[in-house]
Amino acid sequence: MFLSQPGQQTTITHRARGQVLIGATSLVRTINDRLQLGGEIAGAASRNLELGRGLLLVQARGNYKLNEKLTLDFGVLGGRFAAVPSLGVQLGFSYNF
Repeated sequence: MFLSQPGQQTTITHRARGQVLIGATSLVRTINDRLQLGGEIAGAASRNLELGRGLLLVQARGNYKLNEKLTLDFGVLGGRFAAVPSLGVQLGFSYNF
């Protein structure tokens, strides 16, 4: 359901062209047979401010092998952009079929 008052509808159309430079890198280190830890940093930037603000995302993560096919995955992330949480936690499982 959309709520609005009659006569107060506004449509905004905005187009911008430009180039965006994006990049990312990650590093994973095996601590022992069961534990891997790593990190990642990703970013985007543009000279044209109409394209939006830059993006910066940093994540520290790892996984712990519970058995030969199942791992516990965990991570902490932070970022600077409207679509990225300022701070977040990830937790999950991976199963290798």
